[in-house]
Amino acid sequence: MQITGAVQAHVKTRSFGTDPQVPGQVLVTDGLRVLGHRELAFAFAGQATLEPLVPLLRAIASAAEQGMGVQVGGVTRLGGLLPFGGPAPGFQGVVYARPSAMDGLIDAEGLVALLATSAELDMVEAFGLRRVLSRLAQTHCYYPYPPWSDPARARLSAMHDEGSMLHQIARLAVVGATVTRASSVEVAGATLIELRLSRARSASLLQQLASLPRNAALTLLMNEVDPNADGCLVWCAGQTGPSAVAPPNSAGVQLGGCHLTFVPEQADNASQLLEDGYAYFLRDADWAVVRDALMGGQDLQVRGAAAGDDLFVRWLP
Repeated sequence: MQITGAVQAHVKTRSFGTDPQVPGQVLVTDGLRVLGHRELAFAFAGQATLEPLVPLLRAIASAAEQGMGVQVGGVTRLGGLLPFGGPAPGFQGVVYARPSAMDGLIDAEGLVALLATSAELDMVEAFGLRRVLSRLAQTHCYYPYPPWSDPARARLSAMHDEGSMLHQIARLAVVGATVTRASSVEVAGATLIELRLSRARSASLLQQLASLPRNAALTLLMNEVDPNADGCLVWCAGQTGPSAVAPPNSAGVQLGGCHLTFVPEQADNASQLLEDGYAYFLRDADWAVVRDALMGGQDLQVRGAAAGDDLFVRWLP
């Protein structure tokens, strides 16, 4: 399928999952890399007609030629509806996720493109991609997220975020960041919070902390989950207790989160579950050290008031 003079797209078959398998088709670009853009994979369950994607891919190729690209957690909004069927209003854009279940079809630097409604695009921009992916993973029982677009799927509603505590807190989406709650190796039965950051992808974004009041609470929004996690939290308005999505046979001992919220001006350091992520409460002196580590690219361990309830900041190459 010819997209532009430099870009083509190929349609391949792929089944997702194991029990049961989800048969589908994957449209994979070839040539965006030459334009300095990541290659894209659009996957669909069943036998969807893929021709409606051609104008979208041409627009992406045109943007790539002008030096504009997308990354994990990015969105592309369209002027009108994509002509895919289904019982609910049509898709009005695309969100981009790290490749999942695409081995052999696209390299690790490529992106999986998922169709989204206008409300879902708003959710990604307001609360990060991982919150939306966790909800889709729960709906489809597929971890870490269903990498295919289903034109007939139920659409997520803005009502899912009504009453979220995150509305009240400054938020920053950080590309290349993950947060995980895991067992402490130092204290039996204790858990710690580990924030992992990409030096190449996260560092420049975290410079925005300089514009925030030093004593303000802050939420770092995640676009992905650590590949070593064995589950990820999920939350919707009205939920009465913790919930998570996980792969088959998961022990659930290393749960990823969709955000990490820092709350300064506290008497002691301590972690707490907060919706589909984690909050870490900090004494002012420790929050100042954490801010410096985030903006300066330094590894850090903050001791919690309870043994083992520590916060780790780790920078990856």
